[in-house]
Amino acid sequence: MSFVLGPALFSPAPWAHLLVHHALRELMLRTAATRGLDPDRVSFTETLRSARRSMTVTPGSSAISPVPV
Repeated sequence: MSFVLGPALFSPAPWAHLLVHHALRELMLRTAATRGLDPDRVSFTETLRSARRSMTVTPGSSAISPVPV
């Protein structure tokens, strides 16, 4: 039986999703450990929402300087 590598394997999108998922799960484990909770009791959805809120930047106060054109 041969294994054919399809173009989806080389697309960065699945790898980006896996990386973000892993980072969120790590955040959940650390949060649970800090608060003395069972990691299974920490909500993935709430962790995702919290991460999104913490990544929001107010317009005009970007943490990354714009690249000059």
